[in-house]
Amino acid sequence: MAQLVPALTIVIPAYQEEARIGPTLQELGNYLANRATNEVEVIVVSGGSTDRTASVARQFDSKIAANLRVLDLPSAKGKGAAVRAGMREATGKFVLFTDADLAYEPKLFDDFVARLKSGADIVIAQRTHTTKYAGRARRWITTVTRFVFERFITPGICDTQAGLKAFTYAAAQNLFARQTINGLLFDVEILMLARQFRYRVEKIDVDWKDRPGSTIRLARDSTRALLDLMKIYWRIGLGQYR
Repeated sequence: MAQLVPALTIVIPAYQEEARIGPTLQELGNYLANRATNEVEVIVVSGGSTDRTASVARQFDSKIAANLRVLDLPSAKGKGAAVRAGMREATGKFVLFTDADLAYEPKLFDDFVARLKSGADIVIAQRTHTTKYAGRARRWITTVTRFVFERFITPGICDTQAGLKAFTYAAAQNLFARQTINGLLFDVEILMLARQFRYRVEKIDVDWKDRPGSTIRLARDSTRALLDLMKIYWRIGLGQYR
């Protein structure tokens, strides 16, 4: 008997998330409580974690109404690599990825899927202007980068880094087969590729909480992001994505 195709795949990249992945899957389980088990696929990608992220995630195998899969990658290459691995393994008609701290409420997923069903190829979250970061440096960098990206790099999209994005299966497979950036700027690469392929991208304003425990380091990750942006433009110029 042929296996049923899930309506939705949820990909969760998780690096050193031993403390947070359990509560996240519990909350996700509450969201999925009234759904058939084969309706949703959840893929947790432990991107080279050295703690118990993968084993804690596997404990929820029979505790949530979903087909739960845990990918335990052998090395820590970055969030982009983890998301890519999960998206390439996804089988759902619609595919989304969200952060391991579940900073975006699962009830938002229904709105994103509804937009995809209405004809969008990609739906991305845009954090509202009321969003507040804990650190002053992060708030300043966020303000500057949003301005630069919206004006020059991803026209019309200021919040490229919101960790909730949804795709049709076809768009996800096409884009993530070409996506190469392993670090934080993989979102930008995907959005620039989406523009090249003329995908219909829609935005949804969302509320978001800056939860403690982030593994982002501003100085280190900002430098890497700049180098990755140069790589993206270089590859576009050489036509490597096609």
